[in-house]
Amino acid sequence: MKNILTLIITYSLLAIPIYSQNYLWPTNASKYISSTFGEYREGHFHSGIDIKTNHKIGYPVYAVDNGYVWRIRTSPFGYGKAVYLKLNDGNIAVYGHLDRFDDKLLPYVKAEQFKQNRYSTDIYLSESDIRISRGDIIGYTGDTGSEHPHLHFELRDISGKPFNPLNSNLRVKDYTIPTIKEVAVIPIGKESRINGGVYIQVFKVKYLGDREFGLDDTIYVSGSIGVEIKTHDTVSGLPNKYAPYGIQMYVDDSLRFITQYNKFDFSETRFVNIDRDFQLFQDEVGRFNRLWMYDTSKTIPFYNNSQTGALNLKSGYHDIKIEVYDHNRNTATLKFTIFSGQDYSPVIEKCEHDIGRFRVFIKRDSIHSYKGFFTDWVDKYGNKIKRALVSKIEISDDNYILNFVSHEPGEEILKVSAVPRQSNKIRSAFLTFSSSGFVDNVSVIPSYVHNPKTFLCNMTFNKAPRQPRFFLQSEESLKEIPLIAESPVRFVTEPVPFSWWEDAFAYEIRLPTEPVNIIRKAINFKCITPDRSNTITSKDRVLTATFGKNTVYDSLITWVEKAESIHVEGGERVADCYKIFPVTQPLNSYIRLMLIYPANQDKVEQIGLYRWDDDEWNFINSDSYAEDETIAAEIQKLGTFCLIRDFTPPVITDIFPGNGGKFRQSSVKYLRATVEDKLSGIKDDTAISVRIDGKPIIVEYHGVKNYIRYKLPKPLNSGSHTLVITVEDQAMNITTAVSKFLILNDR
Repeated sequence: MKNILTLIITYSLLAIPIYSQNYLWPTNASKYISSTFGEYREGHFHSGIDIKTNHKIGYPVYAVDNGYVWRIRTSPFGYGKAVYLKLNDGNIAVYGHLDRFDDKLLPYVKAEQFKQNRYSTDIYLSESDIRISRGDIIGYTGDTGSEHPHLHFELRDISGKPFNPLNSNLRVKDYTIPTIKEVAVIPIGKESRINGGVYIQVFKVKYLGDREFGLDDTIYVSGSIGVEIKTHDTVSGLPNKYAPYGIQMYVDDSLRFITQYNKFDFSETRFVNIDRDFQLFQDEVGRFNRLWMYDTSKTIPFYNNSQTGALNLKSGYHDIKIEVYDHNRNTATLKFTIFSGQDYSPVIEKCEHDIGRFRVFIKRDSIHSYKGFFTDWVDKYGNKIKRALVSKIEISDDNYILNFVSHEPGEEILKVSAVPRQSNKIRSAFLTFSSSGFVDNVSVIPSYVHNPKTFLCNMTFNKAPRQPRFFLQSEESLKEIPLIAESPVRFVTEPVPFSWWEDAFAYEIRLPTEPVNIIRKAINFKCITPDRSNTITSKDRVLTATFGKNTVYDSLITWVEKAESIHVEGGERVADCYKIFPVTQPLNSYIRLMLIYPANQDKVEQIGLYRWDDDEWNFINSDSYAEDETIAAEIQKLGTFCLIRDFTPPVITDIFPGNGGKFRQSSVKYLRATVEDKLSGIKDDTAISVRIDGKPIIVEYHGVKNYIRYKLPKPLNSGSHTLVITVEDQAMNITTAVSKFLILNDR
């Protein structure tokens, strides 16, 4: 009965919502797509489908049904040239990246551009202005606002929410199942462990045949976990990788999670950073779909929100089945096994030395129950040097007692590997015997890992310490956090509540030497929560970041450090660089960043705020306040920031008609030029002015491909002409280029 009920629930939740419309395919360029609905874009979901146009522009774009032109937009960025139709059924059809509009739309665009004296427009029309019928041409495919030619096509419902166009009668031929590449298992609780570790772990998936995928081994977990997969869909004969249409996860044949990309509201589009795993992408592991709810208080429209997907499994083995499917219901199935139980890593409780031998006491109880041990002498990185021979194993009520012959010089680090009774998954512990010369030469390199629900401190020592202890110091107390040994020189703190880190102003690492050696480091962490505002400041008070309410998805430990100086091409740093951590966690909305610039700066207008991203400095639109000598901006992504002076003006090249040239009238239909700025960039079309023979003209600006063009309404008269182009970047550097050319009669 349980399985029947599960099938009924699954069918009702995952039935594709087919709408009754009979829409026309929006272009004759092709019936292939390069992107589908719900795919990841930086900071938002893809709200439509991208139709291939064979790497060309100029294919006609059709009204998919009867209605009227409701909105027309022109922009250097985003959708470029776009048309919005209100259809008679109440839905809205959106066409983006057009090369040009149909003639019946052009008068409205030209009139508004003339009125605003600029290229960018956003025009709303009445129902009686431009009526259209199914199949009417409304424009032509292009690449405005985009890197490559294609048609971006959306369908929105009467309230403006985009829904999957493939849920209408529009279809794409596809007979290929999705591909599943990797599985990630996420620790989402303080007690969570994956194969004995506290980190996210990623497992390779292999194809087994007959549409089925699997893993090589059982995954051993304890505590609460989340499962994620790296997957994509393909279409035979095409190189593109698409997001799947839906994913469902079963545990022991019980449905535990569903996602299906049907519809969303634009107010929900930032949830893309918790629907996909932002952290794994930032760590260059790949793009993973979460099969668990990051925050159950946030309703993500693609999910069945009654099933969170977070797994806290009973002790024992569990069968996991994940089905991934495209819109044509081509389905790939991944099956693997998880064993849930308490962490059974060996715990070395003590070591006793006697004449000619030593004994190691391993904890023994219902969890720490082993059927065998392997012992080796290893170097400080855990690499085997030679076998450590056990002369005898004794068993008491509380311990396994391993007896060894006394170690020789050079045998300083013992690795004890235990084979648990409930599996063959080996766990290890380390015991360091010597610390000669260690007191005066100790050093440690700390680093931090901010997982979705846990915060960890990694420590790498230059020499293997003996049983180091870790303490967080606050105004109220000194709290010890147990350490987990990953190798003789590498340790990590056990997960503890975020509040422990927020209250602390320093941590100490204590080494049991004589006298006790203490390594101390001051810290300035803040715990940001969605329900209240907070600020974080650099140690020198130059940088302040203000987090308002709901700027984070969930609790976030953040801090600021000075960053390494990075070369600036075409400009210069005017202050130190700062890095706001953790860069692997996303922001839900904008935070305010303010930096103080050094006193007595000339040409403050040339100074801007930049973020280092994708191996280049990216300008952030900011405001300057002379009275406070500060520059402030709204940012939506953490990382490395710097105040930079841009003193290099834009570059204007590839002018057509070129300076000194002679051209036939019929060969000059467009005026064109490339306009680029390497640092602060060109803000928009208002930063560009063009005159032909002294008369100002409004040119198209393609901000992504860095060019301008102007279609001549009629051929230029024969004779001499002068084209003047002036461009200003966002640091107020100005460039002017002049082209004088001669037009000849065609006769």
